[in-house]
Amino acid sequence: MSIVGEDGYPHLTALRETFSKQKSRNEERAAYVEQMKKEVFELETSDRALEKAARQHLGMARPNEKIYFFEDEENARH
Repeated sequence: MSIVGEDGYPHLTALRETFSKQKSRNEERAAYVEQMKKEVFELETSDRALEKAARQHLGMARPNEKIYFFEDEENARH
């Protein structure tokens, strides 16, 4: 690659911009991975966190416990 050629400098500028965007996306994904690692650790080590996740994401309940689901008015109309 040469920056002297016809498309040299514009190509170099485009590559730098692409690199910068990719670096930013990588940093965002690295932060997301770290957050997921923390959540997994919590689920592995905390019964309370595991119960909370089971209730929120799986709709699980304790024996003899009733769970009610309410639709908000916006979704009920459609």
